[in-house]
Amino acid sequence: MVLPPPCGIRKARKHLSADALYALVREGFGRIPDHREPEPPIPLADALMSAFALFALKDPSLLAFEQRRNNANLQALFRIARVPSDTRMREILDPATAGEDPPGASPPETDRGGGRPVQ
Repeated sequence: MVLPPPCGIRKARKHLSADALYALVREGFGRIPDHREPEPPIPLADALMSAFALFALKDPSLLAFEQRRNNANLQALFRIARVPSDTRMREILDPATAGEDPPGASPPETDRGGGRPVQ
């Protein structure tokens, strides 16, 4: 029989949670300059997070993702203000050049143990 560790012994690693990962991804997407008009109705970061959510949730198709796009849990979990339709997502993301890292798109350097930025 295995007993759980006493209270206070296990320390939660908040920087390793899904919420922390999604916040980090969102922050990186927010640094990518938007190639569209000054005030687009759906921000580029929302479109990128929607595409990330599509793959993270492993929906079998864009149609399946489309059916859940107005789900409040989806919007809260991935911090998406406006989830674009599948057609709109393609229109926003297709002009981006594949293989090219836009300014500010590189992930932050962290050590593997504590999640702190490398100095």
